[in-house]
Amino acid sequence: PYNNADLIKVWDLFTQNRLSETPSFRFDCVNVGRQYMENRFHLDFFQLMDAYRKKDLARAEALVAEMTELMDDVNRLISTHHYYLCGKWNKEARSWGRTKAEQDYYEFDARSIISIWGGKLSHYANRCWNGILDDVYKPTWVNFFDLILYSIKTDTAFNYARFMTLASYFEWNWVTAHQEYISEPVGDSYDISRELYQKWSAR
Repeated sequence: PYNNADLIKVWDLFTQNRLSETPSFRFDCVNVGRQYMENRFHLDFFQLMDAYRKKDLARAEALVAEMTELMDDVNRLISTHHYYLCGKWNKEARSWGRTKAEQDYYEFDARSIISIWGGKLSHYANRCWNGILDDVYKPTWVNFFDLILYSIKTDTAFNYARFMTLASYFEWNWVTAHQEYISEPVGDSYDISRELYQKWSAR
C-alpha cells in the first residue's frame, strides 16, 4: 500500500532533525523506517522467487543475506518503542491472572491472538513486534531460505512439507512458551532510525 520511493523521502525528513521528544514523533521515526524495510523485504522476496525459478544461486544467496539483515534491522528499530514489544503485551496479559495457572492461560491467549489465531487462521492478526519476530518469523524465514538454497544447489523441488512442518513447530513452540522478552524500549528511536536510514538509503 505504500510506495518505497515515497517512504524513503518521508523517512529522510523524519531523520534530518530531532523535531520533538513526544511519543508520537518517536513512533513515526520507528514506523516509517519499519514500513520501508518491510516493503524492501517483500520486494526482495519477489526477486528471490525469480532467482529460484532461474536457478541463479549467487543472486539468491545475496538476496537471502539482505533479507536476513533487514529482519535484524527491523527488530533493532522496533525494540526502541513500547508499541512494538511482545514483552509488554505478554506482561499485561499475565497481569490479569491471580495464580500462575491463570497467568499462563492469559499469556497463551495473548500469544495465540497474534500468531496461530486458534490454529485455523495462522497470522490473521500478525504483528511485527520484538519477540515474535525473533522467535517465530525469523526462524521461519531462515528455514525457508535454507530450503530454497538447497533446492537450487541440488536441482530438486522445494520441500514444502518440511517447510510447513517447521513453520508450525516454530508457531506452537512460541505460543506455549513463557520466555520473557523486553517490556521496556531499548535504544533511542531517533538515533537508530537515522542510522538505519543512512544505511538503507545508500544501498
